Amino acid sequence: MGHAGDNNARRFFDLCETYTQCVGREAVLRERGEVLGLEEFVPHRRHNSAVMLCFALVEYILGVDLDDKVYEDTTFMDAYWAACDYVCWSNVSESA
Repeated sequence: MGHAGDNNARRFFDLCETYTQCVGREAVLRERGEVLGLEEFVPHRRHNSAVMLCFALVEYILGVDLDDKVYEDTTFMDAYWAACDYVCWSNVSESA
């Protein structure tokens, strides 16, 4: 997979699966007219926004293969979620 290291490739494929599941769930929720509460909506939005897929692509483009220990670091994850949420929340439409 070109520049992707094993960790990056695994994360990307896992994120693709999670993204696809979340988009499917979103369609079911819309069809039923269900609205998630905030506690459930936030993690769902993080996954169905594709922001995390973009982060994995940046890692690939830069030829970086971050170790899982990086993703287990609380400081790194605080920054990761802050960046993810910034993009997610700035892209929420008024109809969402």
